[in-house]
Amino acid sequence: LAEKSSLMHQVLCETSIAKNARDYLYNRGIEDEDIKAFLLGYAEDINAVSIPYHDQDKVVGIKYRLINPEENQPRYINEFNSKCELYNKNVITSAKELIICEGEFDAIIAQKLTDLPVVSLPGKDSLKEEWLTSLKSVKKIYLCLDKDAQETAKKHALKLGAHKCYLVSMPYKDINEAYLNGFSKEEYSLLLKEAKFLFDDVVISSKSLVK
Repeated sequence: LAEKSSLMHQVLCETSIAKNARDYLYNRGIEDEDIKAFLLGYAEDINAVSIPYHDQDKVVGIKYRLINPEENQPRYINEFNSKCELYNKNVITSAKELIICEGEFDAIIAQKLTDLPVVSLPGKDSLKEEWLTSLKSVKKIYLCLDKDAQETAKKHALKLGAHKCYLVSMPYKDINEAYLNGFSKEEYSLLLKEAKFLFDDVVISSKSLVK
């Protein structure tokens, strides 16, 4: 997987055949520095942006975003033998505060708007029990899911710990759309400050506030 991911990254960054993929990413607010930082690539055979998933220095999966999917064709497909993981999970290691987004591109955009570490779920309903251990030490979690995913956010908060989960209320469909409409770092910072618990009866212990 690592060799294939590296080759596709090189194709995206250095070849003319990947111009449509670069244009697609630029139109979503993802720039050259983001492409390099997240090692995005281009799979010419299926006309898709490749999104590598890393666990430390190892590529454990590759997801593809088809640029022009056929009718009834999924927009996203996974490379064979890809492991289902949190995207950008390497930032969790020493994080005390964390933002969880719904998709990879949302995570990339959110990371441009904040200094806090950002991860994303491989799918909005995906929150595996095995991931909860790595998230246990995080003291404050901002759930920045799509605007229509409040019920999903509540389900995740119950697993993660309702006392440390805050819902970020997006003024647009998602963080990607907000960014494309001129959303600034200052505005996103304000949204994080205004984020609220997902339940009215959450009790916070003094211990949970220690960073």
